[in-house]
Amino acid sequence: MLNLFIAVIMDNFAFLTEDSSILGPHHLDEVVTVWSDFDPRATGRIKHTEVCELLRQMLPPVGLGRRCLKVLAYKRLVKMNMTLYKDGTVDFNGTFFALVRTGLEVYTEN
Repeated sequence: MLNLFIAVIMDNFAFLTEDSSILGPHHLDEVVTVWSDFDPRATGRIKHTEVCELLRQMLPPVGLGRRCLKVLAYKRLVKMNMTLYKDGTVDFNGTFFALVRTGLEVYTEN
């Protein structure tokens, strides 16, 4: 059900770009697959320190790719501006929407 919800959200972002290969529903599978490597028990959360490696394991435009320098991954992490929980984790939904936002370069005033 969550995958369907996220796919609908991704579909609604299609109007932001004319080239559907830039960022589309087909990137959802990659995000879910890589996330599951960091969250094998499917808790929906990973440590914030793992997000940079998550970014480096996904190809652009969602991620940054293996050849990306770690310092650039940290800069992208800061731009993502996600909610950090008291236990030092971030959740899937917040991370996913931040990936979409930064992948499409959509920034909010907040």
